[in-house]
Amino acid sequence: MATRAVMAGTGEAMAIEPPSFGNRAAITGLWRAWEQADGPPTLSFTMLTVNADEHPLMRRFHKPGDEKRGVVIIRADAYSDWLS
Repeated sequence: MATRAVMAGTGEAMAIEPPSFGNRAAITGLWRAWEQADGPPTLSFTMLTVNADEHPLMRRFHKPGDEKRGVVIIRADAYSDWLS
């Protein structure tokens, strides 16, 4: 099973479905196509994150003193709200 990106519009919201999520949830993100004067468009992507300083698992993924960040997960039944 491959990772699938569900994108809306010409540069807006996206949902990335990792295979381990089994099409039940996705990581939220944003994307945009940048027009190049001398070639094809360049695509830019970013994943949305939230502070995870108090999360019992995610706070272990960063060295002491650094801000802890975790990706924003969205359930499959909320895709249409996120992507519209």
